[in-house]
Amino acid sequence: MRRVAACVVMFIGSAIGAGVVLFACGGGQNGSGFGDGGGGSANTLDGTAGQLGDDGGAPPIFTQGDSGGGGNPITYSDGGCAGLQCAIAASCKDDGGTTIVGKVLDPAGVNGIYNVLAYVPMFDPAQPSTIPAGAGIEPIVGGVTFPTGVTCDSCSYLYSGNPIAIGTSRTDGTFTITNAPSGKDIPVVVQVGKWRTHTTVSTVTDCNAADAGSINLPSSADGTDPIVSIPQIAISMGSFDSVECLPYRLGIAASEFTSGASAKGHIHIFTGGGLGGGASPPESSGALWDTLDDLEKYDVTLFSCEGSETTNANPQILEQYVNAGGRAFTSHYHYAWLAGPLSGGASYTANPDWGTHLASWNSADDGADFGAVIGGEISTTLNVGGGNFAKGVALEAWLSAVKALGTGGVKATEVAINSPSFDPNVTSANTVSQPWATYDTTAKTDDGYPTAYFSFNTPVGAVAPPDGGAAPYCGRVVFSGLHVGAAANDTTGGTKMPSSSDCSPGPGDLSPQEKILEFMLFDLSSCVTPDTAPPTIPIKPPPPPPPPK
Repeated sequence: MRRVAACVVMFIGSAIGAGVVLFACGGGQNGSGFGDGGGGSANTLDGTAGQLGDDGGAPPIFTQGDSGGGGNPITYSDGGCAGLQCAIAASCKDDGGTTIVGKVLDPAGVNGIYNVLAYVPMFDPAQPSTIPAGAGIEPIVGGVTFPTGVTCDSCSYLYSGNPIAIGTSRTDGTFTITNAPSGKDIPVVVQVGKWRTHTTVSTVTDCNAADAGSINLPSSADGTDPIVSIPQIAISMGSFDSVECLPYRLGIAASEFTSGASAKGHIHIFTGGGLGGGASPPESSGALWDTLDDLEKYDVTLFSCEGSETTNANPQILEQYVNAGGRAFTSHYHYAWLAGPLSGGASYTANPDWGTHLASWNSADDGADFGAVIGGEISTTLNVGGGNFAKGVALEAWLSAVKALGTGGVKATEVAINSPSFDPNVTSANTVSQPWATYDTTAKTDDGYPTAYFSFNTPVGAVAPPDGGAAPYCGRVVFSGLHVGAAANDTTGGTKMPSSSDCSPGPGDLSPQEKILEFMLFDLSSCVTPDTAPPTIPIKPPPPPPPPK
C-alpha cells in the first residue's frame, strides 16, 4: 500500500456556519446536489452508482451528485492528499478497492433504513487537534435554537467533514463504502438529513472488506457528542390518533420528548386544535401553527387526528412553512388543511394552489370501514406519465424486508391497513401528487377514493429551469387517509404527554401501517428530490491521491 507524506493543504472558502440551515432541498438551484447526478434507469447501474442490493428486490440505485458537502473544499498544492485520504490503497484491483460494509438500523435497532449515506471523513474526529480549522464534521444545530428559520439549500449542504469514501444503504439497510482508507479505528459516519451518528471500525486492511457491524440511528442527542444529531420534530396530538407514539416505537428515548418549544429534547409535543391544551402541552393553535416563526422552528411537523376537522387550522402558514423547506405529515381529518373544510363550520380556507389540485376529496366517508383491515397495494408507477416510481419500488422491497407484507389476512404482496376513511383519490389529473399506496379495489369499492398515502413536493407548481435541471423543490407534505395508531389502540387521548404506559406496544414493535410511516418519516427527513428519478448521492468524494512517483 502506498502512503503519501502529509501534504501542504490550502483551504478554500469558509466553514459552514453552525446552524445556518435546517433543510436541504432539490435541484435547480445554485450548488444543488443534482448538478451532475440524478436521472438514469432505476434498475441499472451507470458506473458512478452505488451497488444493487442483495435482498432480492432492491431498487434504485444511487447516482452521484455534486462534489459539494459541508466544511471547506480542499485543494492540494502538489496534487497529493490530506488526512485519512493518504491511507487509501492504490494497489487494489478496480473492484471497489478496500471496502467497509455495515447495516444502518432504526433507533430501536430492529429495521434497516434505506437511503442513508455512510462515509469516512477526511480527518479522524477522535483527533480534533489534527484537523485543520473548518475541515471537521460540523455540529448540526437548529430547531428551537435556530434564529432564522428553515431555509432551502443544496442537498450536499448538511454533509460536512469532506467525505473521502462513500456508500449508501440498500432497502435492507446494508451499505458498502468503496475505496476506503486502511488502518486502525477508521471513523464511519451514517447520515440521512439531520439524523446522524458515527462509529469506528477497529481494523481495516488493504484491499479487503471490513465490517462496521450494525449502526443504530440515534435514539437521543443530548449535545455531549457534537456528531450525533436528531431533527427537531413537532407533534400536534389528537384524541383520535396517536402519532406521538410513533417516535417512541421507533426507539426514540423518553428523554427526547418535551412539552412545546422547550430547548430540551427533539420531540416537541403540542395539544391539537380545539382539545383544550393548557400549560403542558401547549395548544397547537396558539403555540405551533399560530405564526410562521413558531412553526419554522421544526424540521418536521406531524399532525395527529383530532376526530374532526381541525379547529383553528392555518393552511396559509403551513404552506409558507413547507415552501420554505419544512416537512409535514397529515392524516385523516387533516384533509381540511389541504382541501379546506368540507363538512362546514370552520372559517379557514384551502390554499388556492392546493385544494382539488392535489386530489379529489371524500368528506362523506364517516368511517364505515372503521375497524376493518384493508389490503394496501404499494404504488410503483409514477402518477404522471407512467414509468418507474423509484421510491415506491424501494418501499415495497423495504416492506418485504421488514416482514410487513402479507400479514393480517391480506395478499402476500399487500400491507394490512386498519380503519381507512376520509380517503382521497389521486389521478393523473393531479399532476403535483404522487400516490405511495392505494387500497385493493377488489376489497374496497364503496366510495371510489382508493388512495391511502400520497405526497407532494413544495412549492407546488415549481418550474424546472431552462437548462433542463430539476424543479427547485424545498419541502414536502405527506397525507394519509387513515389513523397511524389504529392498529395499536394507544391511549394518550391527545391532551397529555405520552408515556410508555400510553404507547403500547413498545419500541421496535410497529404495525404494518406504522412501518409504512417509518419509511416515509426518514424519507420526509431527507433531501427533497423529484419523484421522477431515483435518489442521488448528494456528494462525491474528491479524486483519490495519485500513484506514488
